[in-house]
Amino acid sequence: MAKNRPYKIRQMKEDGLIGEDRFFRLVSSQCDYMDEETIKSVYMAVVRVISKDLKENEIARIPHIGDLVMVEKTARMGLVGKTRVMMPESKVVKFYIDEMFRRHINEWTKANKI
Repeated sequence: MAKNRPYKIRQMKEDGLIGEDRFFRLVSSQCDYMDEETIKSVYMAVVRVISKDLKENEIARIPHIGDLVMVEKTARMGLVGKTRVMMPESKVVKFYIDEMFRRHINEWTKANKI
């Protein structure tokens, strides 16, 4: 994975096209302009439920979007400079997209191709 975000994302953030304020404003508009503070508290409650589920069950289902799963990454060899080291096993979070959501996104991207 790249260490730095691509330039386009940084530029979009500077232009105000991505960010927390915009996200909560868009969600508020989808909920008939509900108070943004209420939207934020509901969103943070969803985040807490997901993190609690991941800690307890190592899987969290987000309805209509997909699953977050804790996966055991095996121990492996790695390089630190020219030296080989054994990297220990670790747990990582993987996202598996819901099949219907994937189909919806694929249809949308096919329709918007030039």
